[in-house]
Amino acid sequence: QLPRHQPKGFSGFGVNWVCLRRLELISWELVAWPSSKILSDVHLEFGGPMNPDNDYRAFNPHGCLTPTARALNQGTWDIPLLVLSTPNGIRSITGELPHVRFIVAEGSKRMRYLNALYHRNEALGPHDLFIMHSPDAE
Repeated sequence: QLPRHQPKGFSGFGVNWVCLRRLELISWELVAWPSSKILSDVHLEFGGPMNPDNDYRAFNPHGCLTPTARALNQGTWDIPLLVLSTPNGIRSITGELPHVRFIVAEGSKRMRYLNALYHRNEALGPHDLFIMHSPDAE
C-alpha cells in the first residue's frame, strides 16, 4: 500500500516524494541495462508521452542533432539516467500504479529519444543508470 503522506507544497501527483525526505539515508548504485529493460521497467511519469516517430524528428530537426541525439547516436548517453527505486509503486495523476518499480527522476528527453532509437533497432545498450534507493520507500 502506498503511503499517503505528501510533503508540504507537493502538487499532488507524480511519484511519492516521501522517499526523498531523509536525504542522508539515500543510497545509489550504478547499473548498466539494455534498452529493452529500461523501456519495460522504468516508468516515465513526466516528460511524456513517448512517441517514437515524433521524438525522433524532434531530436533530429532538419538534420541538426540535439545534444541528446548526438550522445545516443554514438551508442549510449553521456550522462546516466537518474532513476528512483519505487518498491511500493507510485501515485500518478491517473491513480495508483503499484506495479511501477522504477521512475525517471532526471532524463526524460534521453528516455524519449532512447525509445525512438529502440523502435528503429538502434542504441540497444547497455546504458548506465543511477538508481537511488531510500529505506523510507521500502
